[in-house]
Amino acid sequence: MKGKRKKMARWKPIRVKLAAKMFVMSFVLVESIILLLGFSYYRYSSATLIRAQTEYARQMVQKSDEYLQLNLANIRSFFLSVANDGRLQRGTPAENRRWLNDNLIYYMPNASNIHLLADGQEIVSTAVNSWELPKSDYLMQKLAAVLKRGELFWIGPYFSPASGYTVSVAMDISTPGNPRLLMLVDLDLPKLYRALIPEDGSTMQGSLLLMDGDNRLVYARPPYGSYSVFDKKFELTGIPESLFHTRWLQYDWHGPGAEELFLTRSRTNFVGWQVVWVTDKRTLLSPLERLVEYSGLLAGLSLLLSLAIAGVISVLVSRPIRRIARTMNEVSKGKLDVAIHMPRTDELGFLASQFNRMVGRIRGLIEDLRATEEQRKIADFKALQAQIKPHFLFNTLNTISVVVRRGELSRADALISALTDQLRYSLDASPAPVPLREELKSLESYIVLMAARYPGAFTFESDIDPLVLDCLIPKFALQPLVENAIFHGLVPAGREETLFVGASMDGETWDIMIEDGGVGMTEDKVRELTAQLERDEPTGRIGVANVHRRLKHLFGDRYKLRIESAPDAGTRLLLTLPVVVEREKSEFAGNLETDVKEEKPVP
Repeated sequence: MKGKRKKMARWKPIRVKLAAKMFVMSFVLVESIILLLGFSYYRYSSATLIRAQTEYARQMVQKSDEYLQLNLANIRSFFLSVANDGRLQRGTPAENRRWLNDNLIYYMPNASNIHLLADGQEIVSTAVNSWELPKSDYLMQKLAAVLKRGELFWIGPYFSPASGYTVSVAMDISTPGNPRLLMLVDLDLPKLYRALIPEDGSTMQGSLLLMDGDNRLVYARPPYGSYSVFDKKFELTGIPESLFHTRWLQYDWHGPGAEELFLTRSRTNFVGWQVVWVTDKRTLLSPLERLVEYSGLLAGLSLLLSLAIAGVISVLVSRPIRRIARTMNEVSKGKLDVAIHMPRTDELGFLASQFNRMVGRIRGLIEDLRATEEQRKIADFKALQAQIKPHFLFNTLNTISVVVRRGELSRADALISALTDQLRYSLDASPAPVPLREELKSLESYIVLMAARYPGAFTFESDIDPLVLDCLIPKFALQPLVENAIFHGLVPAGREETLFVGASMDGETWDIMIEDGGVGMTEDKVRELTAQLERDEPTGRIGVANVHRRLKHLFGDRYKLRIESAPDAGTRLLLTLPVVVEREKSEFAGNLETDVKEEKPVP
């Protein structure tokens, strides 16, 4: 029994002092808070970073696709402009070669060479080794398919003996009674690829892929595309080609290993080419991984600090830690206008100052992102405002041309005066909004032009509340809506109807009504058109869509649009706008203008 008692005495429970228990409990609590908040902050930061990068990737693809569409449209315009040029038919090979080198090559900034082929053999070209073109069986086979005159034919991508790896555009520009003459333009793919990446894209994580409508890689750079010198073409690397056979605009792809990619693409141009931006999420989150390592260092420092001051933890440590925890919790919820005020020189003071510095840097980065986003909105607004100008000028000049062909020179002179007033209105005005009275004056000149083009199609009436004449509105906001009413409502009706424009004050808002007695629309068409405008989709009515986007950019949710229509009963557009008058113009216009000096707009 004595031996058993001695054995039991060895396992006597160790008594832990209250101070030690407080230390252990405080330490566990503090470490748990730090780890939990650090994890929450990491999740919040990673989600915010991914959202920001994916949105910028979508915007970059959109801007790159717009630039690609512009280049493709320029190519089409180039071919159409030279198709009927008699100099290409009458000139000698030497004259045509000189003309190509001196003139045409400057019209195509992303072209490497231009060739003229007579009956597929005789070559006039800007390339020094153009005599090798007929040796390309692939090119000759494709050119044999160019049968219809005046129609663009896309060839490639392929390896050209004259221009290397390229995509070519061909057109038969022959004239009746002359030998067959083909024009061939080789694109400079590296130059076009560099131009598709916006200048501000250097801060983006990812890579750009340019693909054709058959999901073949036109041009790319590592790590997702490489050029095979043996096959003379680009091939995808690290991404399966089958991924592009389905229709999607944004896609999260998880590879067989640890690959995790985010892909954004657009394919809205008329040849079906695709602009794809690929982002590796692991590379994107690598800065946050270093932040996790730094958090681990902070956790180790907090352990040493807790051990050193265990005796006074409830007085000197618990209170500052609670303050840090509360501040970190606020930051993890997105509140960045906070700081830890702790005038100490120990580790806790260092932790607070570093945390304040980190929050300040994050706050500065977010402010930079907001400023960049605001500049983007301003640029998009001005691009939308400029989009309507060539459309208006073309229709106006066409109207004057019709009057001149009829021999009505006096009316033509009056119409030119009206057009001059329109141009003066645009050139003399600043990019800022203008009072409604100036917009109405410009609209009257426009209606004079349209009445001359469509005599007997409509009569014009207006009822304008004098109280709204000083309200501000973007330049050329009414003209596209009136143009839409004439072209889509009154002219198809085939009878003389009334075009009405009215405006009235309604407290802190004012209304504009544009009504026509034309063919009208069904309820389903009205709902479809309204939904397309809200989703910012193509509607087929350039004027309405353009004005809607401009007013939405300018006034935000304070602007409302309502469409009412019925078959054979006409269409009514009701616009509700906030009241902004001349005395508020400087502050209001400041939201639209940048510090960069720009040229005055042309309508």
